[in-house]
Formats: sequence, C-alpha cells, structure tokens
Amino acid sequence: MVTDLNPQAAQMGHASMVRTLDAQARAIWPQEERLFLRYGLAADIDILDVGCGTGEITLRLAGLYPHASLLGVDLLEGPLTIARSRAMGLGDRVRFAPGDAFALDLPDASVDLAVCRHMLHAVPEPARVLTELRRVTRPGGRLHVIAEDYGMIHAP
Repeated sequence: MVTDLNPQAAQMGHASMVRTLDAQARAIWPQEERLFLRYGLAADIDILDVGCGTGEITLRLAGLYPHASLLGVDLLEGPLTIARSRAMGLGDRVRFAPGDAFALDLPDASVDLAVCRHMLHAVPEPARVLTELRRVTRPGGRLHVIAEDYGMIHAP
C-alpha cells in the first residue's frame, strides 16, 4: 500500500528487495544479537517488530526469547505471507499482521521491546514512527532502532 507517508512501499515488496533485506538481516544478526542480550530482558516479554518484512529478525528473536510473545507488523501483505509460512510450527506466540507504523493497532504501553530496523529512512516522517513506538512500549521497556540516513531522513 503506497501512501504519502509510505512512498517506498511498492519498492520494499519487490522480490529482489525482499531477498536483499533478508540477506542483510542474516549478515548483521551476530552483532544485533549481542545488543539484544545486553538488554537483560525477561524471558516472557511481549515483542513488537515494526516493518518486519518476511519475519527474518522476528523469527530470530523468537529463538532468542523462546517464552516471548511476538508480533511482526508490516505494511505489505506479500512479505507477511512469507513470514507466516516461516513461522509455522511456532504456535500462536509468533504472529504477523498488516499494520501502519504511524498508527499501530495496539494499546498504550503494551510491549516490552519495540523493534524497528532499517525502516525509518523509507518514511518521510520518522519522528512520527518513533513517537508511536514510544506510545506502545511499556515504561522500562526498550526501543531497538537501527536507522540509516541516506539523505532521506527529514526529522525536525
């Protein structure tokens, strides 16, 4: 779904981009895994992965936190279909749903860890996404954000 707030959505769903993003996630996971472990989070936490794509990192987090509940959210149904197929066998503790990072369909303070990786450069108002992530993260929770600036992040 391409909107004014998500102008790169069509590109993000292209098969070559899906492959590229999956490869990127696999390549940097060893460094990211160390960060997640340093957070010292409880085993039975609620995790949100915004812009989850095909679920590559969501599923790695499911392995790292085997007692956690995870929700991966993405704007595009194509990558979510791949994510759901990859999550078969994990039961209902790992779910994938369509959603918009600007208006998450979650209550305030409902997750312990909000993850947003390599997505902010693709939206014209990254500060709105960060505000929304903060809204859904419980007090004392963690925001795990990785962002590049390719000259496209325009936050005040």
